Amino acid sequence: MDKKSAERLEIILAVIIAILFIGSLFFEAYLNLPPMSTSLLLIIFVAIKIHNIIHKKGAVFEDYVSLGLIIVFGIIHFFWGEEFNSFFTIFVAALFLYSIGLIPRLKSIAASKSIITFVLNYLFFVIVLIILFGGFYYSHNNNFNFNGNPTTIDFFDSLYFSMTTFSTIGYGDIAPLGINRLAASIQALFGLTLNIAFIGYILASRRK
Repeated sequence: MDKKSAERLEIILAVIIAILFIGSLFFEAYLNLPPMSTSLLLIIFVAIKIHNIIHKKGAVFEDYVSLGLIIVFGIIHFFWGEEFNSFFTIFVAALFLYSIGLIPRLKSIAASKSIITFVLNYLFFVIVLIILFGGFYYSHNNNFNFNGNPTTIDFFDSLYFSMTTFSTIGYGDIAPLGINRLAASIQALFGLTLNIAFIGYILASRRK
């Protein structure tokens, strides 16, 4: 296999695995991934990733980090199978996209000279954060109140809560309990900081 074909296959596999992982949460009643099929995809991806790192001059630090984490996830997934919780499922999906450069790095976002490029990268990064926190809330989906009553939320409600928390809107219909309160506080702090940085960048760019 030549270098370009291997890189293309790596990207295609990473996108397929990420879609399958996240899709299994969105449509869990219809998309139930057999553990062995996922493990096989992981093994193929890791083999191609190693091949590309060996033959790619100037492999970056993120390549090795993402590869190591994916291998660790693959080992854990092999033993845990379908019981693996939604947070780590989304985390590894984001990791696959990050490993092929589809998730922009913070350094590249900050260095963007074009406002349009900055905004698009920023929005994509924010969406990943919202889905990642949504996965965490869904993995603890029984620690919530809905209009003052204890409830168990589904994945769509987890995303809704994650979005309102990140944007610091906080409608108050869904309230976190237990460890979700800490996670929501951290996410709100992330959202406040990133949104201030976003507005500051736009204003500074307009002055230039």
